[in-house]
Amino acid sequence: MGPVEGGGTFDIETNTDTELIVLGSRGAIQRLGENWSIRYTATAELHDADWKVRDRMSGNTGSISDYNIYGIRVGMTYRFEQASARCRFTRSRI
Repeated sequence: MGPVEGGGTFDIETNTDTELIVLGSRGAIQRLGENWSIRYTATAELHDADWKVRDRMSGNTGSISDYNIYGIRVGMTYRFEQASARCRFTRSRI
């Protein structure tokens, strides 16, 4: 619920049917030294949707159908050095 511009309120009811989402991404990693790298990724999402929307206060209805989302991500990564996995044990005689 919330206010409507010009006065009044709204109360939205959404009936979402099954939504099919197909997504994919493609990217690259560029090394910037021994521990640093930068990642570039392009993504695309294709949504096959069928939503019904109704305002309970006014009775107005609407629908939302297929929509697409596209984006680009850029990220920087730092890789920490791992400690040596070898352990040295010594035995002493007293």
